[in-house]
Amino acid sequence: MKRERFTLKCQLQDIRLRPLLQAICQEDFYKPNQILKGKLGYDIYLINLSKQMIFHLYDDRGCDLIAADPERLRPVYEGLQHWFLDYDRAQMDQLFAGK
Repeated sequence: MKRERFTLKCQLQDIRLRPLLQAICQEDFYKPNQILKGKLGYDIYLINLSKQMIFHLYDDRGCDLIAADPERLRPVYEGLQHWFLDYDRAQMDQLFAGK
């Protein structure tokens, strides 16, 4: 198995975010004009160093949002519960209960 990894330190305004996210969502459906140029199998993580958060859109089915401090995730937990997968919900409810 061959692995390649690179990082690019940049600001949000440096990224064509919408086309990048669309390309990730369409990864299973090859289109030669995609910004990923049909090269499937990339894992792309957007890391916000100041907020200590990682966003990983894995395909058109969903994403992972990871934070060093769970409280950074509270606004997502409170505002977007209808997006959560059922098998994650109990653990998230337990994490944020009583705070």
